[in-house]
Amino acid sequence: MAPEVAPGKTGEGSAIKVSLFDGMAEWMTVPLLHHDYGPGAPARVGLNHPSIAPYGAYAAKDGQLILISIQNEREWQRFCADVLGDAALASHPLFKDNVTRVKNRPELDARIAAVFGAQTADDLTARLKAAQIAKQVGYRSEAAFSRKFAKHFGTTPSGMRELAAAQAGPDAPISLFPGRWSKKPSGESKSNRGRHAAGARRSVPFVGRLRDNDE
Repeated sequence: MAPEVAPGKTGEGSAIKVSLFDGMAEWMTVPLLHHDYGPGAPARVGLNHPSIAPYGAYAAKDGQLILISIQNEREWQRFCADVLGDAALASHPLFKDNVTRVKNRPELDARIAAVFGAQTADDLTARLKAAQIAKQVGYRSEAAFSRKFAKHFGTTPSGMRELAAAQAGPDAPISLFPGRWSKKPSGESKSNRGRHAAGARRSVPFVGRLRDNDE
């Protein structure tokens, strides 16, 4: 966080060097823990979480997918009572805690799918919001990526591909990919770096600041 906080105080940017191996190891923490302390690396489970349940996308009556995440037992109890309409399910022997829910995920998913499939996305959204359950309605990973891409580049990924196809060739303009380019050498003076810092902070987005609800 220090390189992101420092420019706001000093007006100067910072260089960040991170080991690719360390970054991948951090990213793959869950599979590594399963491999070292569990039965082995987890199987591919799509949007589900290998060690948390329920956690995944379920289809509403109108076909919209709703991604939910239950992080603790308090949320599980609220989810059963206020969203599924079955408070007793929270203490069911097959679903009484996260370990048993993960072990019995197919049975759990079937029960949730039955309830979600009988209600519209709007109705489920209202229930999930009232129960304070984390959710993403109408989830599509490609749609979320396209929104962020369009916000930064002014076009969708498919639009960029069409533009590239239309202008492909040795004489294609450099603006084909609308990044931010500079002909100045990297060794700018300290005064120039400070003078341009405010503008740079406003114009260059940090990936860590992008959120799923960004439009």
